[in-house]
Amino acid sequence: MNTMKTTQEIIDFGVAIFDSEDIFFEWVNKESMALGGNKPIDLLTTSHGQDIVLAELDKLNHSRFLS
Repeated sequence: MNTMKTTQEIIDFGVAIFDSEDIFFEWVNKESMALGGNKPIDLLTTSHGQDIVLAELDKLNHSRFLS
């Protein structure tokens, strides 16, 4: 089973989590301490980086339901 996502699928997932395209694109273009000071957008160029961004988005998604 291939679970690799396309960049567009990652964007769609992120927009759904933030409930806003603008807020997602603001997040994806800012350095993140959770991502080692990297900008999420810079990590989307490799499958490993995409996995890292997806994992962070998944954490954000789960934390929404805990608040």
